[in-house]
Amino acid sequence: MVWSRHALVLLCGMGLACGPDGEQAPDTDSEGETESEESGSTGNTNPTTTNSTVGTSSATGTTSTTGPAPTTTTGPDPDTATSDPPPPETDTGECPYGTEGCLCDVGAACDEGLDCNDEGICVAPPACEPIDTDPHGDEASAISLDPLDCGMGGDLGLVGTVAGPETDWYSFVGNEAFGCPEQPGAAVVAADPLEVCVFLECTNGGDVDPLDCAAGSTDATSPDGRPGCCGDGAAMVEGYDCTGFGGKDVDVWISVGSDQQICADYELSYGY
Repeated sequence: MVWSRHALVLLCGMGLACGPDGEQAPDTDSEGETESEESGSTGNTNPTTTNSTVGTSSATGTTSTTGPAPTTTTGPDPDTATSDPPPPETDTGECPYGTEGCLCDVGAACDEGLDCNDEGICVAPPACEPIDTDPHGDEASAISLDPLDCGMGGDLGLVGTVAGPETDWYSFVGNEAFGCPEQPGAAVVAADPLEVCVFLECTNGGDVDPLDCAAGSTDATSPDGRPGCCGDGAAMVEGYDCTGFGGKDVDVWISVGSDQQICADYELSYGY
């Protein structure tokens, strides 16, 4: 382009297009194209800095992430997760089956110490009131009964109460008779099952030997070591003998008892 001198002076006065000493500034079009080409070949010349974080570089005003995407955990932290506590027990207001004042099957067992009555309710049994108040819970304290001769017996009627578990004791003397089969025995009548036993001791100081138990009775030995027979509701010695001299007279001990928690009145009869 050819500029007139007048135009150059005007531009120089404006501070444009003047070189040193008022000379015309070089043509910038071609230089601008050259600079543009060089700029396009070199790209952005701003300094680039690299962060210490792996996979991230930053230039002036620009941040980019080139590393792997972060991992997201959706499940519970095993170090902090806790199981939910069980729900509290609630009172439904129902009467627990088999407990006092609550339902039961007639004849079935309620909780220990309770009875199932005819209405199907568990109730506490009435307090036991024994009709025999004198203590006779062992052989030493046995209640003495009238002596019996061979072939005799006695019916005492209602005489005692077993407030189980316990055992009542009685004793009597049995006198032998020539040609008579001495058979000491006892029996009870009660609302609950009771065990009855008879034990012998020869009055002459000899041993009871032999000793045979009647049907329904089994061999037994008393707490004090006397031989005898026991049975359910009744017991009888079918035959016995005493060693040594002095005949077959014997002291007889009768026991009536139960190892169950009961309260049973009983009638007692005995014989020789």
